Amino acid sequence: MQRKQTVIQNIRWLAAANIAVKPLWFLFLLVSTRLLGPTEFGRFMFAISYVSVIAVIFEGGIDMFSVRQLSSGAEDFPTFFSHSSFLKVISCILVAAVAIGASFFVDTSATTTGLIVAAIIFSTFNTLMVHFRFVLRSFEVMKYEAQSIFLEKILVMVLCAIALSNSRTAWSIAQGYALAYTVAAAATLILVARQAGMPRWKIEWRYLFNKIIKPALPFALMSFFMIVYFRAGTLMIGFLTGRQDLVGYYNAGYRLVESYMLFPSLVLAPLYPVFARNLEDRVWIRSLLLKASRIVLAVSVIIAVPMFLFRREFTLLFYGTPFEAAAPAVGIVVLSMIPVGMTWVFGTLVAASGRQGRANVLIFLITIVNFLLNYFLIPVYLEIGAAITTLVTEAAMAVVSIWMVRDFIEKRSFFVITAKAFLIALLIFALHEFSLLPGPFWLQLAICLCVMSAALVALRLVSLADLKKFGFGE
Repeated sequence: MQRKQTVIQNIRWLAAANIAVKPLWFLFLLVSTRLLGPTEFGRFMFAISYVSVIAVIFEGGIDMFSVRQLSSGAEDFPTFFSHSSFLKVISCILVAAVAIGASFFVDTSATTTGLIVAAIIFSTFNTLMVHFRFVLRSFEVMKYEAQSIFLEKILVMVLCAIALSNSRTAWSIAQGYALAYTVAAAATLILVARQAGMPRWKIEWRYLFNKIIKPALPFALMSFFMIVYFRAGTLMIGFLTGRQDLVGYYNAGYRLVESYMLFPSLVLAPLYPVFARNLEDRVWIRSLLLKASRIVLAVSVIIAVPMFLFRREFTLLFYGTPFEAAAPAVGIVVLSMIPVGMTWVFGTLVAASGRQGRANVLIFLITIVNFLLNYFLIPVYLEIGAAITTLVTEAAMAVVSIWMVRDFIEKRSFFVITAKAFLIALLIFALHEFSLLPGPFWLQLAICLCVMSAALVALRLVSLADLKKFGFGE
């Protein structure tokens, strides 16, 4: 296998794949949500969230640990890959058994057994596909992952479009997702096999425990806590209110956040193995970390702030009048793009530096806070309560991630870029609140974007060199 392309080459590969397919993907997400409507979309997201929370219990943190382990050039790659893949298959079987068993205790008005089964199939093959991608990622040649991403999105769009053309229900789109991810996982495995061989199913139980399960546990706990608070709002709205339309309203905002995650993942995915290999070169890592945080923060602010200020207009534009009541929740949730971006940047270094165990204590506390806030706010404020909880806990996660790697951060420089981003956001907020933006929505939005872009350049948060190099040196 070709190994270790430069960071910028890898970013360009991922960018090429995502630029080719993600505009269509974003359009697909919006159109499919419109076609389903709040209630059916809520049923679909409830089923996906239900299975996701169960799945992460058995995930074991293997993906993140695999990149860290294999990026150092592990000589036992065939053995490691065979054992990690075996664990993934076993975890998928356990997830299916637990999810189906627990479904008997789930309110049947919220979802159905068939919908849960489709969500299990989607979750199973998505889990395997992601693991195969992480294995490819460890070799720092992102063109293979780019090929997998392109194929995955095309399959989902085509098969779900066919499903929705027959019936605009949660069950239809769930079937489309299940079939698409089955094929995408098989194709990604073929990519791995062509480059590094198929996994061999000769399992050494001592190796399995000592070399994979035990060292991956800190990553497993991180994954568990994070997926729980990611999905807690969806599940608790469903359980506490019994209204799937409110689940749909909340997820209308969260779907935008998940779409935004493309950007920080595109920048940070190639950096994880690089961080893991170069931890001793703190000067270089500090410089790279500052560049990454500067670019991700700038993009987060220029996307999130206008979407919050024009939340009603964007909600109607994206989802139509059936989702008009979702606008307040959508506006609050999209603000979490800013802390999510920072968590991607600094959380990547937390994982690469082996500090996940210590971070998990704080993440656990955040998860508890998330449950408590949802429990008390949702009965009073409904989906808006879940949105507030999401923003608060995402901000707390960003603070924890920054705190855990504070010795790698150029503190003064990071404070300066954060202050500049805050000033830009405050400027646009003032223009909007004091009605200083003339004309209709599209003109006001255009003025906002122009002012923000000019401010980003004037304050040196973004430069032409950044646009050419994505903020990273060769």
